[in-house]
Order: sequence, then structure tokens, then C-alpha cells
Amino acid sequence: MDERSFRKYWSHKTDSDHVARPGFDVFTIAAAEIQAFLGRGARSRVLEIGCGAGEVFEHLELDRRSYLGVDFSDRILHTFLERHPGVRVLHGDATTFSVPEQFDFVIVNNVVQYCRPWMTLACLHNLKPMLAPGGKIFLGNVPNRSQRLAWTRGLFSGEHVSPVRWLGRLLRGLAVVALSDHDSIGFWYTPGEVTRLAASAGFECAIFGCVLYPYRFTAILGHRST
Repeated sequence: MDERSFRKYWSHKTDSDHVARPGFDVFTIAAAEIQAFLGRGARSRVLEIGCGAGEVFEHLELDRRSYLGVDFSDRILHTFLERHPGVRVLHGDATTFSVPEQFDFVIVNNVVQYCRPWMTLACLHNLKPMLAPGGKIFLGNVPNRSQRLAWTRGLFSGEHVSPVRWLGRLLRGLAVVALSDHDSIGFWYTPGEVTRLAASAGFECAIFGCVLYPYRFTAILGHRST
């Protein structure tokens, strides 16, 4: 799917569409990873771009009065408000959203994969005036291009496959990577590419591994020090 297909797909969804993992609550784990960078009580004003239906929000232990959730899907925002009445949410797009406010922590989780690099750069430029001095941007769960072939081959599924099937997956993976810059996951980035995009928007960037998915990474952005 390209970005138009992704937009159409999500416009009809009423939840965040995560695949259940037996024995694990992916939303609790995702929230714990975000909370590790957010801290407890250190920052109060939180903006979430691509807030979804609030599955992660409910585990973040945030002050509702200091939170703003943004998503381009009205149906998903409706579900969010059904689950969390009174929480402030707005309809908006990652590449164009802007409000005359500043936030101490900005969450952009599981969003970059649906954006081409120019779209991600536009998002970062929009976020810059909304990020308070000393604030941080959490770009979470960014698909790592160096792991794309391995993911396409199914190497992260834990499934045992025969040599013949393994070879078939390898050939398919090579074809997918060679012929398209995106797939069912979305658009894949390298840590260096995200670092360069961050620098173009005036941010410093630190890269970390992702807890839930070994083929993804997280970037933490902050205003460039002077």
C-alpha cells in the first residue's frame, strides 16, 4: 500500500488494529516504553500525533487536562472519546497539524511508517514550534530498513520453515525489497535517515532499539543545543 491506500484503510478503522500476541499486552508494553522516556511527573503537557483509539493512552497515567490527542480518522477519535470521555482530541494530519501551544513531550508512535520521508520532514517542521524548550519528541516503532529483507522472509515470526519454503521466502523478499520502497508495513527508514531528517528540521536525535519489535527502532528528538 502507498500513503493514499494507508489513509483510506485507517479512515475506516475504529481501533489501532494491533495483532494480539499471546501472553502479552502490546499496549501496556508500548506505554511502558514511552513512559521510560517521558518520566513520571517530570513533564506535564503531552501531544500525541496519531493517538488512535486510546489503547496506549489508558496505560500512560497522564493528567487528562494536559493531554491532546490528534488523529486524521474521525471514527477512531470517536472510539477514543467513548473509552475516555472528556479527553481533549482533535482531527488533524501529521504533515499539517499545528496549534498555538507548546508541549513538553510529543508522541509520534507507529506513525512514521505511513509517511514518505518528505512527509516525516513536514511533520517535524510542524512540531518544532510546538515543542517547549527542553522538550522531547518520541518517534516510536520506525521500521528499520536494514531489517526489511529479514522481516519479509519471516525471520522474526519464530516459525520453523522447510529449506524449500525458506528459499521461496528469500526470493520473494529480495523481489519485494528491490521493486518497491514500501510494503504492508509501510515505509522503511534507516536510523541515519531519521537522524538527517531531524537535523534538517533543527533537532538533535538519539536512536534506541524497540522493545516490542526487533526490526524497528525509536528516535528521541530534542531542540538542537546552542
